[in-house]
Amino acid sequence: MESKVFPKLQKMGGEGQFYTQNEVKAIVSYARDRGIRVVPEFDIPGHTTALLAGYPELASAPGPYAVKHTWGVHDATLDPTNEKVYAFLDTFFGEVSKLFPDHYVHIGGDEVNGKQWSASPRIQAFMTARRFANNDALQAYFNRRVIEILRRHGKAMIGWDEIIAPGMPATTVAQSWRGKDSLATSVGAGYFAILSKGYYLDNALSAAEMYANDPTAGPIASLPSADQARVLGGEACMWTEHVTPKTLNRRVWPRAAAVAERLWSPASVTDAGDLARRLSRWSPIRTAPQTPFHGTPSAIPGVIESEDYDNGGEGVSYHDTDGVDTGQGYREDEAVDVEPFGDGRRFDVGYTRPGQWLKYTVTVAAAGAYDLNVRVSSGEAGGVFHVEDGSGANLTGPMTAPATGGWDTWTLVHASVHLQAGRSVLKFVEDTGGYNLDSMTFTHP
Repeated sequence: MESKVFPKLQKMGGEGQFYTQNEVKAIVSYARDRGIRVVPEFDIPGHTTALLAGYPELASAPGPYAVKHTWGVHDATLDPTNEKVYAFLDTFFGEVSKLFPDHYVHIGGDEVNGKQWSASPRIQAFMTARRFANNDALQAYFNRRVIEILRRHGKAMIGWDEIIAPGMPATTVAQSWRGKDSLATSVGAGYFAILSKGYYLDNALSAAEMYANDPTAGPIASLPSADQARVLGGEACMWTEHVTPKTLNRRVWPRAAAVAERLWSPASVTDAGDLARRLSRWSPIRTAPQTPFHGTPSAIPGVIESEDYDNGGEGVSYHDTDGVDTGQGYREDEAVDVEPFGDGRRFDVGYTRPGQWLKYTVTVAAAGAYDLNVRVSSGEAGGVFHVEDGSGANLTGPMTAPATGGWDTWTLVHASVHLQAGRSVLKFVEDTGGYNLDSMTFTHP
């Protein structure tokens, strides 16, 4: 987001990619007209590498800093002992508070590994002088300072559940990404809380799984009613480490609708089948004629790569039970979970689940017996699958993918099959989940 007071935030930290202040105002206005509140998040004191690229003097360790182009938890943190940090934040929040009229500002506060704090004699001396027992106490000090800054600008604080510590104002809202135990801890300590664990739209969770995730269930249910009342609801999150512009909408919809209904419905509303029927009407499946992926059928004898299933779409060339592409890098506009492995130049089909299937158009050179070797891996306990012909006849019987010790550790599962000559369709059926599929190789015995 554009800061006119601290322009290096967008010029260096954002590398020139940012929302202008006029665009922010337009978003807030558009949302307000539709009954939506826009709450900004500015993650501090961790996840600040981009900020420190422009303002390294605010860091806990000497710079320079450069924008990271890979996701993860990095060491860079603001220096809680530096008064210039609080002056910067006071000015910055004063600027953004005029753009976002909502009462809340989210300060992040998550995944601070504290390595820079522990390595700094100056910061350690500061902690000793104030009898801070650990880095958590130092972060609590930082958070209290930030709360006072926000209060001066008419704002209250939301943060991820790591922010909860003794002495925080009762108006503080904790957003639980680690689970319902931390949600219960937050409201039990007198704070408001919202749930996000189980509502991550980038994860391979089905709409039914999200629908079953009620914030008031689990440990919350055993708390006094006054504590339960401090659960404000939940928030669905769309993280983009493994998401592209092509896959974004498929990840968000229709599962975000399932989360919305969960949050505005009583806990007694649990019929996932009825939800699925209504979602299917709300988001109709678009399909096309079934055709070979590369334009011509796969040849047998030969190798069929798992990711080269036919064109056609959901219910025609494949069936994916959650409708979400959890993979990346190949056929990202479809729901099959294709993902890279090894050196990243090969792909497999992962996130297998019971009832899912893939179809492949093939041309068999000659009728007769063939050896089928299916290349699979499993970092879990393995699973079961089979292969059918175009009529639905089971060609292989149950085939078992064993535990291989890792998702990049591959083995072959063998079966003997009899195929008719000419063009036909083979169907790979996932009887259970728990394995990745690389390829199917057909050879003469």
